[in-house]
Order: sequence, then structure tokens, then C-alpha cells
Amino acid sequence: MANILVLDTKSVSRRFVVALLRNHGHTVREVGAAAEALTLVREECPDLLIVDIAAPDMDGCRFVVQMRCEPRLPQPRVLMRAVAGVEAEARALAHAFGASFVVKPTNPELLLATVSAT
Repeated sequence: MANILVLDTKSVSRRFVVALLRNHGHTVREVGAAAEALTLVREECPDLLIVDIAAPDMDGCRFVVQMRCEPRLPQPRVLMRAVAGVEAEARALAHAFGASFVVKPTNPELLLATVSAT
């Protein structure tokens, strides 16, 4: 099973993802701010980072760019999430970053399948 870090400023959304993944055997850490996530990427080298594209302190795209620009940081796989209203743009951004994408709220089976495939 994977070591996963979830970055989402919305606690309800974050807790849903965390509970689902833990119930399926993954080790999961959660944070609500990008600065915390960067620290945990440095310290724990997660296999996968699940990030909300629309985080207010630093949007998911800027976060991924910052992470990718720091050569000493581990480079986990990335799964981006965004609400349906911006799905086309968010999917294109995720693709540009070499990341997977799912819409929020996410169907549990789809999220698990995407995590397994990422």
C-alpha cells in the first residue's frame, strides 16, 4: 500500500479522502496548508500527493511547480482534485504537470482506482 499525503484546505473533503484511503490500507497524512505539505514532502517522502487545485494559501498548481523546482525534494506522483465547475481547465493543468486528475466531490471507487493507477 502507498504512503500518501493529502493537501486540502477543506477539512470535510480532506477527511473523506483520508478515511477512504486508510480504510483501504494506505498510510495517509493530511494537511490543510501548502507550507505544511512541503515540510512533510521533505520529511516523509510520500509515494503520492493528493492536492486540491484551489487551495487559498497556494493553489495546487503553484505548489506542484514549487515542489518540482526544488531539486532536493522528493518528487512524489501527484493526483490533483478540483470542483466540477472548473473541470476542463483543471484537467488540462493536471495533464500539463504530468499529474492525474479527479473531480470533487469524488466517487469513492473512482478515487481508489485512480490512486491505484497513479
